Amino acid sequence: MPGLKRDTKLLRVMRLLFQMQPEDIDALEAQLLEQSKQAWRTALAEKAQQYYGKRLAPRDPSGKDLRFLKDMARRDAESIARTYNRAVERKLNALFAANPRGNRNYYAKGMTEWVEQREAWHTPFVANNTVQRTREYAKAQFLDQNGIRPRGFVLTGPPPVCEICIDAMGAGVVDAAYVRRVPMPAHPRCDHEWEEAPGARAPALRDLWLG
Repeated sequence: MPGLKRDTKLLRVMRLLFQMQPEDIDALEAQLLEQSKQAWRTALAEKAQQYYGKRLAPRDPSGKDLRFLKDMARRDAESIARTYNRAVERKLNALFAANPRGNRNYYAKGMTEWVEQREAWHTPFVANNTVQRTREYAKAQFLDQNGIRPRGFVLTGPPPVCEICIDAMGAGVVDAAYVRRVPMPAHPRCDHEWEEAPGARAPALRDLWLG
C-alpha cells in the first residue's frame, strides 16, 4: 500500500529477533567447524581403509589444515547469515504488505512458521555442502602428503542431473588438472566426489600420513 511506512519500531524489533546477530554467526561458525573436523576424520579413515584394508584412526586437523577449515567455516557462516538475513527481510516485508496493521503476535506467528519450514530443507543442505567440500580437501591432502600419484580420477556418486556433473562423469578418467578446474561439490546438494582410478600405490604403512 503506497504511503505506509515499512521501518516501524515493531519491524525493527522483529528484525532483531529473527535475523542472525554476530553471536549467532559465531555459533554457526563453531558448528560448521565441528562438522568439518568430523568430515575430515571420516574421509581420511575411508582412504586408509581403501589402501590398507584396515580401520585406522586419523589425527585431527592441525596447522595449515586447521586454518583452512576455520577460514572456510567463517566464510560459510558469514555467507549463510547474509543470505538468511535478506530472506528474513523479504518475509517481514511480505507480512507487512499482507497486513500493514499486524501486531507483534501476527509477526511472531508468521515468522516462526516460516523459520520452521525453511530450516526443514535448508539446514540439511548447509551441512551437506560443508561435509562435501571438507571431504574433497581431506582426500586431496591424503594423496599429496603420502606422495600418491594416481593415473587419473573418475567422478563417483548418483546419476548426475546438472550439466557440470554430467560432463565430468561422461569424461571418464581425467587428470589432476581437470579435477582442479572442476572441483566438487559443483553445486548445492551435489553428492559427487572425485576418486582416484585403480592402481595407485600408497607408501608403506609405517610412513603413512593420516592427518
